[in-house]
Amino acid sequence: MKKILALILAAAMLFALAACTGNTSTQGNEDQSVSDTTVESTADSAIEAETSVAESDSTVAESETSAAPQAGNTEISKAVDILNTVWATYGDAEKFPVAGGDIENSVMDAPGTYALTDAEAVEATLGFPQADIALIDDAASLMHMMNANTFTCGVYHLTDSANMSKVSDSLKTAISGKQWMCGFPDTLIIISVGSDYILSAYGNAEIIENFKTKVLANYADSAVLLEEVPLAA
Repeated sequence: MKKILALILAAAMLFALAACTGNTSTQGNEDQSVSDTTVESTADSAIEAETSVAESDSTVAESETSAAPQAGNTEISKAVDILNTVWATYGDAEKFPVAGGDIENSVMDAPGTYALTDAEAVEATLGFPQADIALIDDAASLMHMMNANTFTCGVYHLTDSANMSKVSDSLKTAISGKQWMCGFPDTLIIISVGSDYILSAYGNAEIIENFKTKVLANYADSAVLLEEVPLAA
């Protein structure tokens, strides 16, 4: 009887041991499977995160590139180039009726080259002193068609950049001393562009301010030499 009970107990223990071993193996496989899945999921998430960051950086870079201001056309071969460049930046709402050039070479709705053969006319029209006409060899103009006091601009190329300060002072004196028929302009500005171009502009304060802003924005080497507001007391 004891032998029978011992055999039954041994058999039960074997079955129990077999069952435990089986469960442990299954659980181990399941744990390993879960672990592998977790690792793969984590790796995939990391890759997706890196891709997302890279795409985000690329988007930001593209955004910064598109938002960066474009440099203006700073190529200058003659005085009229400066006025053409600046006038081209005006929107339809900013523009006003203009003409350029001298009487014999007038240009409608755009700047034009101003001949220097008649020094008296250059002073009368643009305010450049005829006594200093030999200090320049090229000029261009842009004027309001209805009223020169609203906007008049002249650009001049100096034969010697050392005369920049002298010409600036002469322009101020000549323009301030003009005999105005329709009231004084609000503002006079004189701006250097590079080392050998100088421009003067006078007229309505708002128009002059807008013009000045555009000149400085298009030409990094430009500088305001004089800004007089009001032009006359």
